[in-house]
Amino acid sequence: MTFLFTDVEGSTRLWEQFPTAMKQALERHDAILTGAIRGSNGEIVKATGDGMMAVFDSVSDGLACAVTMQRAVARHNRLDEQRSLSMRVGLSTG
Repeated sequence: MTFLFTDVEGSTRLWEQFPTAMKQALERHDAILTGAIRGSNGEIVKATGDGMMAVFDSVSDGLACAVTMQRAVARHNRLDEQRSLSMRVGLSTG
């Protein structure tokens, strides 16, 4: 099994400075991540507010999901700079 973890960088500061924009940005963030996870044969274990934990049966599915997420978030950031987010993605296989 491969576990995937995500985290939005600096989310506490962003919530304090831009609460309305962060709500909208995280809604889009969650939709992007959910689509990437499901599209890569993964299952969401839990949402953590500014991140997610998911599980995959194979390393390749987890890695494909991580790449898909990063590309989709980067594409969204280019289209909507007002609600752009930076995110970390980690994988663990065991």
